[in-house]
Amino acid sequence: MKLVQTGQGLMTDLFYDKHLPLLLSSFQYRGKTIGLICHAPALLTTLPSGPKGEGFLFQGYRVNSVTKTEEWFIETFVMKGSPKVRNISALLKERGMVYESSFLPGSGYATRDRNLITSQNPFSGKEFTKLYLDAISDYLKKFSF
Repeated sequence: MKLVQTGQGLMTDLFYDKHLPLLLSSFQYRGKTIGLICHAPALLTTLPSGPKGEGFLFQGYRVNSVTKTEEWFIETFVMKGSPKVRNISALLKERGMVYESSFLPGSGYATRDRNLITSQNPFSGKEFTKLYLDAISDYLKKFSF
């Protein structure tokens, strides 16, 4: 089993689901592949964390997500609404994660650190898919005879 989450919609419902931290923790403890695209890395912030990320399951992992600039642009011009910039990168850094992003907004960028694959935006499909499939392959190799 694998977990992939994507998109801004999850910020309105899944982000507040009481079962989500249990699901993420379960996958992490078992070393299962976790893929989070665009806004979805914010879901990691639903896991418990002490000051400076102490006790956080993904502390020290490399990660990326939609940038503040991309989020503002999407909500203002694509969705034609009032932008709500959540500053996901800062939330991830507060938990002791190493945040990376492409310098150019709207360009493809994805990161893999162990079993966690994250990508900056929907334009990262090619990069994300390669890293995700490699991670699944590595996971399956652990159980092959």
